[in-house]
Amino acid sequence: MMSDFKQIINYLKFFRRSDEAALNNKYKEAIIVDESYKHNGIPHEDNFIFVEKKAVENQNGYIYLGHEIEDTLYLQRQPNGIIEYYIKKDFQINNETIAKYKRIPFYFTDIWEEKEGETFTAIETPGNYYYSQAIDKIIEISLDDVFVFPDYFVYHPNNIQDITNGDYRFNYKDEEGYTSDNSDLALRALLSTSYNLVSSETKRTVGFHKNDKAGFVFLLPKISQRGAKYYLEYTYYQKGVSYNSFITETAIRLEFNYFGALLEFLNQTVFYGLDGLDAFNSNAKKLFLEDYTIFLENLLHFSSGTKILETLYFVPIFFFKKIDPNFLLYVLEKTLENSVTNIGLNIEDIVLRILEGIYESSKSDTIFLQEIVNKRTKSKKSLLHELIHSVDGDNFKKMLQFLWNIWKNSDFSTIDPEKNKFIDITDKNPVLIDYRSNKKLGFHTDNAAIEWKLNSNSIALRVVSGTGIYKKITVRTADGNDTRFVEEKITHDYDYHPLSPLAIIEADNPTFILKDEEQQEDSKFTILPAFVLYANNESAFWENIMTGGEYAIDVLTTLSGVGNILKVGRLAKILKAGHSLIGKTKAVTTAYQGAKVVAGVVEVTAGVGNALLKLLDLNDTELGREIARYLFYLEMLSLSGELSVVLYSKLQNTARKIVAKKELLVKTAKNADEAKQIDEVIEHLYKLNDHGTAYNSSKYATKVSKLKDKASRQIKDFEIIHSNSSLENALIYNPETKLADFWTSNLPDKINFPQKLIMKMRKAVVTHNHPGGSGLSISDIETFLQGNLHEIRAVTPDGSVFSIKNKSLNSKEMRSILIYIDDIKLDYAKKGGSRQDEFDEIYNLIKDKIEYLHYIN
Repeated sequence: MMSDFKQIINYLKFFRRSDEAALNNKYKEAIIVDESYKHNGIPHEDNFIFVEKKAVENQNGYIYLGHEIEDTLYLQRQPNGIIEYYIKKDFQINNETIAKYKRIPFYFTDIWEEKEGETFTAIETPGNYYYSQAIDKIIEISLDDVFVFPDYFVYHPNNIQDITNGDYRFNYKDEEGYTSDNSDLALRALLSTSYNLVSSETKRTVGFHKNDKAGFVFLLPKISQRGAKYYLEYTYYQKGVSYNSFITETAIRLEFNYFGALLEFLNQTVFYGLDGLDAFNSNAKKLFLEDYTIFLENLLHFSSGTKILETLYFVPIFFFKKIDPNFLLYVLEKTLENSVTNIGLNIEDIVLRILEGIYESSKSDTIFLQEIVNKRTKSKKSLLHELIHSVDGDNFKKMLQFLWNIWKNSDFSTIDPEKNKFIDITDKNPVLIDYRSNKKLGFHTDNAAIEWKLNSNSIALRVVSGTGIYKKITVRTADGNDTRFVEEKITHDYDYHPLSPLAIIEADNPTFILKDEEQQEDSKFTILPAFVLYANNESAFWENIMTGGEYAIDVLTTLSGVGNILKVGRLAKILKAGHSLIGKTKAVTTAYQGAKVVAGVVEVTAGVGNALLKLLDLNDTELGREIARYLFYLEMLSLSGELSVVLYSKLQNTARKIVAKKELLVKTAKNADEAKQIDEVIEHLYKLNDHGTAYNSSKYATKVSKLKDKASRQIKDFEIIHSNSSLENALIYNPETKLADFWTSNLPDKINFPQKLIMKMRKAVVTHNHPGGSGLSISDIETFLQGNLHEIRAVTPDGSVFSIKNKSLNSKEMRSILIYIDDIKLDYAKKGGSRQDEFDEIYNLIKDKIEYLHYIN
């Protein structure tokens, strides 16, 4: 009922009454004219009614009184409680003024009468009036679509008569970047556990209840929490009672399972279309803002870690100015201490929101930038430096442009040395520099070396420029000596504050990656802060390679000097600092022979990474070149922060080639410590081969010669043909009927069998290929049990075969074990834990009743 819930949102929007909505509104609000009536006043709720527009327009049950009522109406309440309405007119009789009254609405029998001695209540009547035959009273109906009351709206349950009480699904972009659209649900199903899928649906479920009584209702809801539930309650107006009082009656109540859904609902209703807090100017609106602030403070200050970030994800940017900036800085620092990605919780997006929020509450552009640059993190680095090295992809560019725009309006951007009060511009940090960059054959090149010196928090820039002077040199060649002319170079060493202004010539930098979005096309120069040049240098080269795709990756790995690049690159710095490199992707997908391929996770510990770096000395051998190639892909991962499908595939294929030569790896160890490091490297590569699942099942398999493999010729032929396929393919073979069925899901790491084939598996043999060379997986065990198989097999690229055979499992036991497996998977999804532990626990359920072999050459 997503579309129905959208109606609820539209109905409760702060500024909801558009002309179109009013035209579609079946009812109009009306006020009963009695002794307490006052035009443009707020009536008592008992005097407020609704009338059908069409009936009023056709005067069906309603009599228009516009020609009968003058400026004043006179009311007289009868003993039976009925109100009689009169107009008064003065008559001259015998030179005496006599007041007479005539009852309205006019009927043929009505006459002007004297009412001497009788009491009337005089009511001013400048409005639009009808007589309602149904209630025998005069009513005022507004000429406008609604009566304008600043803190209330007119509620009638029939205006949302299609919305019934019950549960609804709220379709919004959640904290992980997903909606409830079919495309996102499909992607989430690929990337999430069953527990996460259920949790997501629970978070989106909103209970709705409406009261059947019409009346004035406060525009803004009361916010509350009771237990694990969160509530928004739109309450009826009562004179003298605040909207959030405990004695108010509720007209509409919404019940949320997740605080983020409540906050997003307010974003789409109360804060919709707003860019500030100016609209909250009445007492009721100010009370709501206080309640909202307290609700957020409770979420932020009585929570930790993920919940704080989730809360900030849903807070409007303009509201950040009401959050303590020191608290936001603290949260930002703590967040940057860990991996910043959009895997699971969209931490990258939240980091940008926090940064914008800090800026919202900052006193000036200059002060904001000073704080970002001068603030030191736990690792003693500038906060700006950490941001540049933590955020990647499109968010990286958004962040740089955001900071660049602020810099342009700050005092730091002044390029006149005499006017810049914050940067001492000298020959050591000139504004105009001879920086040149270009892209050739898909690769970024420049004439500079740039480094952020952490101790001094400055940026060192070395620029090598041509002098235009050429000198003759002699070069020895195979045919003798050769004379060549080489341009003499001059080296400039500069040192810049990260916010120092720089100018580079546009014509010398046609492919500069970080373009200023606001710069005019005919500009001769680009004015930028030093940190942008540093950020461009960090990202441009690798971004160009990723853009170039697989061909560019292969070309670059053949270039000379790759080993030297790796030994001083970002990966080496990360590993030498003892940090782990983790590259993840949530939504990087690509069309791969008609199917969706989703990349997984790569983790490289400092020990494994440094061991691999040492092995670069083998660069002259085939094994050494594969190690260099693997490390190069990791270098790209460390700089780009994103694990694309192409890059993931490259890592897996190279890991498989290295593992195939693991005997040579083992021989490189010179002592026990190096042998242990080599074992860690092999374990890491095995895990990667296991398609990012980070568990090794092959250690349980007993190795035997392929000569002992008694599989049928049809199975063995299939395995020979498909052993090196990049996609998984399967054969279901029935030993009794000798019939076989082929199946593939066109995926590199899984096969989804349809039910019709599972029904054919009983006592059959299923074989398939594992492109990554791993042992049998949890999914393979589930297929073995679901199909009641005699044997399940997996052939690897080196031709070896993993096999699980049934020794004593019966059908009932298989069904029971499948239930246990579901429970184990759900438990690990809820509580976390290593995938290896999860596999071990599942394997222990069957190990005594199966035979797990590894047939090797």
